[in-house]
Amino acid sequence: MSVYLDLILDTILLVYIFRRIKILKCYYSTTINFLRSQYYLTKIVLVLIAIPLIYGFVLALFLSPTTIDVNAYHESRILLMQQQGTYFLKQFNDICEVAYGLGYDLVLHNNLRFGEDRGLGIYGYISFLCILGFLFNFFNDKESKDYWYFLPAILFLGLIEPIYQSFSAKNDLPGALACLASFHLFIKWKSSHKKEQIFFSLLAVTWAVACKKVYLAFALPILILWIWEWKKYNLKFSLGTKKILVSSLILLFVSPILVYIYNIFLWGSWSGPEDFAEHHKNQSILMGTIGNFFRYSLEIFHYPKFIDLWFNNNFSISIVELLNQLWSSLFYPFFGKHGESTWTFIVQWDQLEDSWFGPLGFVLFAGFLLSTIQKKTSHQKHTWILCIFLLLIICNQLAWRPFNDRYFSLLFILLTISHAKKSFINSIPIFRTLSLILSVILLNWAIFFNQNLPTFNFVSLNLKAVWDDISENSVLIRTSFGETKLGYPQIPSEVINNIEENARISIWSEGYIPLASITRQLSNRKMEPLRYRVIDEQMVNEFLKIPLDRVLKTDYLLYLGKENLFSTNEKILKPIWNYKNSKNEIWSLSKIIKTNT
Repeated sequence: MSVYLDLILDTILLVYIFRRIKILKCYYSTTINFLRSQYYLTKIVLVLIAIPLIYGFVLALFLSPTTIDVNAYHESRILLMQQQGTYFLKQFNDICEVAYGLGYDLVLHNNLRFGEDRGLGIYGYISFLCILGFLFNFFNDKESKDYWYFLPAILFLGLIEPIYQSFSAKNDLPGALACLASFHLFIKWKSSHKKEQIFFSLLAVTWAVACKKVYLAFALPILILWIWEWKKYNLKFSLGTKKILVSSLILLFVSPILVYIYNIFLWGSWSGPEDFAEHHKNQSILMGTIGNFFRYSLEIFHYPKFIDLWFNNNFSISIVELLNQLWSSLFYPFFGKHGESTWTFIVQWDQLEDSWFGPLGFVLFAGFLLSTIQKKTSHQKHTWILCIFLLLIICNQLAWRPFNDRYFSLLFILLTISHAKKSFINSIPIFRTLSLILSVILLNWAIFFNQNLPTFNFVSLNLKAVWDDISENSVLIRTSFGETKLGYPQIPSEVINNIEENARISIWSEGYIPLASITRQLSNRKMEPLRYRVIDEQMVNEFLKIPLDRVLKTDYLLYLGKENLFSTNEKILKPIWNYKNSKNEIWSLSKIIKTNT
């Protein structure tokens, strides 16, 4: 209850701040004027948009995040920071808990300080809604009677990947929102030349980089645009010494610089251990960059999975298999594994968080490729430059992995902006109408048929069948509105109650383990990670030796892994809880028997 009271108070504070800087007033008046001007048919469409958005808000507010990254390091690093009383962890379970910038993860403390993870997804969902508001008002002309300036918002609603990401507690959408705010301030500055817009734009992009290093791919081109436009107008920049000092300090503490300095202290490199950084990096600059471009181009040709099933059942054709055959026969002979990481490239159409962007995403990307030869307006030129940089840097720097799709969220958000005024889609009424209809369908599909947070398995005209389906499959009913968790083991309450408060629990984990799900259940106990996730065989050999002396100084041992290395230590361990999931991952909690030996 404390969490939701705190969220209400935070919301009131944000509304007050936004009211003072007249953001909400502008957006509210624009939206109301739009609604009043539309015909009844359009209002029905808006209702079809509002229902899934409201339902999505309920999901984000009441459910715990199920994303493995959130449980493995986003959430767990905050829990460990709370226990250790520092941002710079001395004991940690995963390199990501130390090596990555804090940025958005600090927001999770708002809930986790109450020992509660329900509602962590609300911040990502609010980011989703804020992006929608930005796109709706990005090029708002109050005097214009043509309301098709809101087309970017409509196109964004039909992009599947941001919808799935909005329920998680990951940092992709909050970082993209900050970048969009920075670009929005840049556009506004071109007509007003207010100095504070420069500072807030830099502040936004600095925080975006702190959220996720991939947004360096945006920071570089936006800085180039700022410098270019500044010289174009031959403006002079002058600030007092005090303002420069204060601004620099704000940017310093918002940025990930302090984290990177700590990485140098720990690993000798700003980005973490050398093997860790190399694991994520494209090792073949030219061939890898071109190969990744074609990999992503094939993945962008993405539709909901039922489309492929329909084609397969009716025409015995699998579009996914055709795309994979196209890669293996046409592209693989040239590029091979250049640009790949440890994963082998394959196209997959899923309804999960890493699902790419759907049919409208493909249309936007195709329009982007065609726009290279199209005459552009001023804002389209700037958007095109940002998109080119984002695409090239991601293809060039990052090794391909099956879940790299979320790194392109900002790219597709910017692509919607290019269709605000003069564009291929916006210039032809039938295309605008089809985009609207398709967005409404895809929005409802992505929210109600989400495999991670399911509501329906099938659609029927029989109301009883629909209700039975909801009762059986709805994530809200299955979890009693978040009271029980999905996907991760729950330690029985009788076991937890028998563990004394302030007990020291050593953690030994193997692989990429959702530690937060266990740490959160054992609140008010001191968690002491013994090792961190390793990357290659060399690092494995370095950390295979079990620090038994450290184990014996604690009261309990929590083991998470594939094979219980401690199962034979019956003389010093008394098992009190064991769990094994479908992936043969073992979760065990044992009491340490204190002996004189």
